Amino acid sequence: MKIEKSVANEAETFGYLTVRVFGAGGSIPIEGANVRVSGNDESNKDVIYSVVTDRSGKTPKLKLPAPPVRYSLSPNSEQVPFSTYNVQVILEDYYENSTSNIPIFAGISSIQSIVLIGKAPYDSSNYYPRGNVDIVESENKEL
Repeated sequence: MKIEKSVANEAETFGYLTVRVFGAGGSIPIEGANVRVSGNDESNKDVIYSVVTDRSGKTPKLKLPAPPVRYSLSPNSEQVPFSTYNVQVILEDYYENSTSNIPIFAGISSIQSIVLIGKAPYDSSNYYPRGNVDIVESENKEL
């Protein structure tokens, strides 16, 4: 068996994101969830995808702009070596879920798992009873 290690091309300026959506505490994939991916800084604010999960709860692999690989090769680089994105997941009968600051590196495929919480049959609110479920991943500038 031959195993090939993929090395990102120096000129490559794209990374990849697949979103996986689950229910039941993360144990059951959810088909048909609407997933919206948007940039959250000046360099990528206009990038927007709106896709639907398949029967395994996954989106297609999304190609997203990211800084060149060379920024992540030096610990003393002045440039941030990744771009950050926001993901919003919406599905009827579930509370909306938003995740912010998902890092995307050039040449790297990332997977972001999202767990949706089902609404009670009598609840007409779009937001989780204790506030919207917002997950913010902190940015580590030293990566």
